[in-house]
Amino acid sequence: MLIAAAEGAAIGVAINGISNYIQEKSFFDGWGKAAVFGGVTGAISHSIGWVSGNIVGAEKWEISIVQGILHGWSGALITTLQGGNPIKGAISGFASSITAASIQSIGGGKVDILIGGTLSGGIGASVVGGNFYQGAAFGLISSSLNHLADKGGDLVRRSIVRIAHKYIGSKAWNVNEEKGNFGNPSNKCNKFVYDVLWESGADPGTPNGNTMGQIFGEKGSSPPSAEQWADPDYTIPGWEVVELPLP
Repeated sequence: MLIAAAEGAAIGVAINGISNYIQEKSFFDGWGKAAVFGGVTGAISHSIGWVSGNIVGAEKWEISIVQGILHGWSGALITTLQGGNPIKGAISGFASSITAASIQSIGGGKVDILIGGTLSGGIGASVVGGNFYQGAAFGLISSSLNHLADKGGDLVRRSIVRIAHKYIGSKAWNVNEEKGNFGNPSNKCNKFVYDVLWESGADPGTPNGNTMGQIFGEKGSSPPSAEQWADPDYTIPGWEVVELPLP
């Protein structure tokens, strides 16, 4: 959290400096205040990312709404502490979070998410009569320290657990059900693993099937098998075989 606070403080100082430069003021005018509020915003955004990453049994859109509400609350709090209107801060915070989450959900890249979150935060603040640069700073901090924070690490691992938990009781992967290119009857334990990982943004690839096509460099059509997952000599890019599962 200390690193997130430091990053938030740096972003706050940078955005404040840009605003000063445009207004022909000294770049570091008010930098201390900007650093404090940027740091607080960074710490809160990091915490929101941790909380939302541990929500179990919810859809992605539901988690996005929760994040938006929490960022709206955060925006209201920070704006109030700065002497502004909390409603304006809430609208800016909610808009930036929902925009970043929406871009992320459709496969947008990191730059797209940062730009979308930053601009929506600034525009959201401006529309209700707030400060564009304060809103943009809030949007950039929440986008980078929540929606993009450790995207390839802890948040993804927690997402895998959350999504797998969501399918407890589902019969979609039963032996006597058809699922994708897995017919009836067929074992689908590896299909379940693949589908959960893909939905979590941790696609393990499809190395099997389409044997002739792969000779000419084409992708396979079927996910790794259970035996391949357990084989320490078989390479699945981005994954490693462990002796004991992590808690």
